[in-house]
Amino acid sequence: MSRGQYAALVLAFLFCISGIALIAISIGTDNWYHVMTAQGDATPSYHFGLWRRCYDNTIPAEIPKEDLVGLSNNCLHLELVKAQEWLLAPSEQLRMHLLRSHVGLICTSCVLQFSTLIILILGLWPSGSCGCKSFRQSVVYLGTGLLSLLSTIAGMAGGICFIALRDLEEESRDTYRKSDLRYYDWSFVLSWVSTGLCLCQSAIFLFLYRFAYDKSDYYYYSDKQYRL
Repeated sequence: MSRGQYAALVLAFLFCISGIALIAISIGTDNWYHVMTAQGDATPSYHFGLWRRCYDNTIPAEIPKEDLVGLSNNCLHLELVKAQEWLLAPSEQLRMHLLRSHVGLICTSCVLQFSTLIILILGLWPSGSCGCKSFRQSVVYLGTGLLSLLSTIAGMAGGICFIALRDLEEESRDTYRKSDLRYYDWSFVLSWVSTGLCLCQSAIFLFLYRFAYDKSDYYYYSDKQYRL
């Protein structure tokens, strides 16, 4: 492996570690979307996590205390499944589909990134002769490149579903008022940064696959003095 290829592998490994850390933080925190109501408003300000809704200060009286979760006991789990969902209004059914989709896709992206790291470590563990090792590297690079690409697609689709869900609540369900200040928060940003890193590492792995595959062809046909 040349110095350039080794540097690319180290860079991809760092991207992989960073991407996993960022998406794990974004899943575990509740700062995806913030809604700040006007001061003195009866409705308290709140923010969304991936599957939770948390209140900043005052908690509405109609919410039972036993339903509250979180470190500050100020969060409420969002319902991913409702009884007799087929009887709901079309806009509410669409909201439920988008809610489940963005939760599932973001979690899938995290699992795929973690699987990529495991395969990379196990696949490149030093063993075997030079020719066999090169062939094995090509398979590892191809697998990790495709897994990273799938993780990127899942992360992008999950982020788009989350944006669509917020737009649906604003346009079709009149969830927010014009006086509310709404913005996407840092957990949402971290998920997109993780997706971008995943796309970069996918490109690097596929780049390394090309050179490792050419090298394996060279070793396989070296006894015949022929190179594909």
